[in-house]
Amino acid sequence: MLLRAALASLLVAAAPAAAQEVPLFELGRSLNANVVEYAARVGPDGHLRGGTPIDVYWLLRAEDGRREGLNLFERLFAYGAAGRFDGQGGQFHLVSLPARELSLRRGPRGWEADTAIAGEPARLERIFVTTEGGAGAHVRFVELWGERLADGAPAYERLVP
Repeated sequence: MLLRAALASLLVAAAPAAAQEVPLFELGRSLNANVVEYAARVGPDGHLRGGTPIDVYWLLRAEDGRREGLNLFERLFAYGAAGRFDGQGGQFHLVSLPARELSLRRGPRGWEADTAIAGEPARLERIFVTTEGGAGAHVRFVELWGERLADGAPAYERLVP
C-alpha cells in the first residue's frame, strides 16, 4: 500500500503541467449570440504548444454558455485557422478570410493576434459577420475591431464582399 502511494505521487509529480488557453479574439455573427473563440494554447513555459497552437471553438451564449468544438465542415470552410508556427509565434489566416494575414505573437499584455485594420497594424479583438437570409445566408459585411499597436487607439474596418 505504501509503495503504491509512493509510485502514484511520483507519477503525478512527473506528469507535465497542463497547457492553458489564452483567448485571442472572438467572431460573432448576426444570426444569434453564439460566438467562435480563438485561443492560443500555451505551455507551462509560456511558449506556444507545438502542432496546433490555436484552438477554435464555440461559446454557445444563445443557449447555456457552454463550450463546444467546431465540426469538420466549420473547421475546413468557415471558422478554422491555418498557418506556420513555432514556440515563439507565427503567421496564420482564417479559412474564411484567406487574404488577411494574422500574426500570433507575445505582446506587452501576453499572447495576441495582430493584423492590419484599416491599413494600420493592430491587435485584433473582435470580428463580426452580418448576414442576410436564413439557412442559405450570404455575408453582407464583416467588421474588424481592435487596438492600434502604435498608440493604443481603437481600430475599426468594415469589409464588404
